[in-house]
Amino acid sequence: MTDTSAAEARAGKDIQGIPWERLQITRKDYRKARLEQYKNYENFPQSGELMDKVFNYYKLYLSMFRFMV
Repeated sequence: MTDTSAAEARAGKDIQGIPWERLQITRKDYRKARLEQYKNYENFPQSGELMDKVFNYYKLYLSMFRFMV
């Protein structure tokens, strides 16, 4: 397999070398199906809630030292 040049990509060649013309699905239809099925995974469940707790903890912690400044 050879690399795809910028000119070839502009002309419609797939940059990963996928032979879409030989497949039973078009690139557009495959992309649409993938986007419909894609789930945005997080490394940490409820990471947004955890960050809120951490932020509020440090906000409280720092507020205790304001009188010292």
